[in-house]
Amino acid sequence: VSPDGKMIVFNLSDDSQSELASIDLDGKNFTRWKGTKINEAFACPAWSPDGKQVAFGIAQRGFVDLAVCEPFGKNLKILTKQ
Repeated sequence: VSPDGKMIVFNLSDDSQSELASIDLDGKNFTRWKGTKINEAFACPAWSPDGKQVAFGIAQRGFVDLAVCEPFGKNLKILTKQ
């Protein structure tokens, strides 16, 4: 849940791809986060205390890298490279 208590971010996946998405707690404004679709998986998205970023793991090639982005997938940065 975002720090302001209005939105959740989660991993949305099918058999071949994964991406981050969000929805307001009232069930409105479902949004797929542009630029976050990958062929592997996201893990444990969590908001920063100020709500300006989301941190998460990206499982790729058998490793998990740490990444952050701004809400809705802006400025995605992978912080570790395995």
